[in-house]
Amino acid sequence: MGATAAITRVYPKRKRAQVTYYDSSSEEDELDPDYAVSELEEAPPNKKLKATVAAESTRPLPKKKIFPFFSLPAELRHEIYRHALTDVKELFLIARTRQYRRTAQIAAPIDARDTRRRNRYWSPSPDTLANEDSTWVPKLVPNILALSRQVHDEAQPILYSRNVFTLDDTAALHAFIANIGPKNCAALRVLQINGWGFSRAHKAINHPAFTILGQAVNLKRLHIKCQIHWGNPTEVARQIYRDGHHWFHSLGIAKGQVDAAVDILDIGDQNLGARYQWTNNVREWVKSSDEEQKIQQFQAELRKLLQA
Repeated sequence: MGATAAITRVYPKRKRAQVTYYDSSSEEDELDPDYAVSELEEAPPNKKLKATVAAESTRPLPKKKIFPFFSLPAELRHEIYRHALTDVKELFLIARTRQYRRTAQIAAPIDARDTRRRNRYWSPSPDTLANEDSTWVPKLVPNILALSRQVHDEAQPILYSRNVFTLDDTAALHAFIANIGPKNCAALRVLQINGWGFSRAHKAINHPAFTILGQAVNLKRLHIKCQIHWGNPTEVARQIYRDGHHWFHSLGIAKGQVDAAVDILDIGDQNLGARYQWTNNVREWVKSSDEEQKIQQFQAELRKLLQA
C-alpha cells in the first residue's frame, strides 16, 4: 500500500465563543493560596477599564441619586451647620504670617505661650493659664461653606455668631477682624482677649486693633483677661479708652446709647487688684477684697470719658 498523502484543510477553523467555567468570585479561590498572584506576576493594567472608571467618577449623578438637602426644614439644616461649624469650647486664635500676609489661625492654647513671651505681652489671668496645658484644637468643617451660595449664606452667620473667639493678643485680634470683613464682623457676639501689648513696639497695635473692631457693633460681651495697665481702676479706664475709643463710640452710635460699651466690657480681675500671694509656701491667686467697689470706679470713669 502506497504512502498516504497528508491531508490539509482548505477551510479556516470555525470561530467559537470562548467559554469559561471559572468563577472568580467564589469563596474557595479567595481562601486558596494557589490562585494568589505573586507580586512579580501582576496582571497588566487595563487601560480601557481605567478610562471607564474615570468617566463614571466624573459623570454627574442622576437627580434621583442626589440627596435633596434643601428640601429639609430650615431648622434641620441649621442644626447640621451648627455641628459642622461650631464647637462647645472656645476657638483659640493666634497671629501668623502666611505668604507674607498677616492672618489668624486656630491653634491650641499651648501654642501661644512662646508667642506671648516673645512679644512681651502682659500675662493672662490664672484661669486662662490653667487651659494652656490643653492641646485641644477644634475640628470644624468650614468646607461646607463652598458647597453653594445658598449654603454659604445660611451657614456663615452661624460660624461667627455661635462661637466664642479667644484671641491670643491684640495682634491676633487685628489680623482676625481684618480678614473676615465687615459683614462677618457684624455677626460676632462674644470675644475674649488674652494679651495686651505694652512694649514700645507692641503697644502700637492696641489702637488699630480696637479701631477695626468698630465694625463689631453687635457684640454682647468682650472679655479682656489680661493686665491692661499697672495702676488703680481709674488709670485702667483711661488706658482702655485711649486705645479703644473708636470702638466705644461706634458701638454707642449703633446701640443708641453713648456708654453702651460699658455694660458689654468685662475686664480681668488682675486690673482690679488681684495678685499672686504666698500662703504656707503655696502660690495662690488672691482677688481684691473691694473688687466690686473697684469695678464701679472703673465704670464710672469710663462713662465720664464717653460722655465728655
